[in-house]
Amino acid sequence: MQFKLFTIPVYAVCTNEHLAEMAKNRAATIADLKTINGFGDAKAEKYGEAFLAVVREGIGRKDETGG
Repeated sequence: MQFKLFTIPVYAVCTNEHLAEMAKNRAATIADLKTINGFGDAKAEKYGEAFLAVVREGIGRKDETGG
């Protein structure tokens, strides 16, 4: 994950529940992230694109395998 660019670990930014919600809902936009409880404006703006890139990559892998 691209969070090596930041000075804090990914688990300090969001919980496993946040990640599960992103994957379940296939978050595609910053607005989608903001609908996740505990993932507000500041967090979405600062880290959102990095999370969305990972979600997109995961969706692409799932689609490629027929899942």
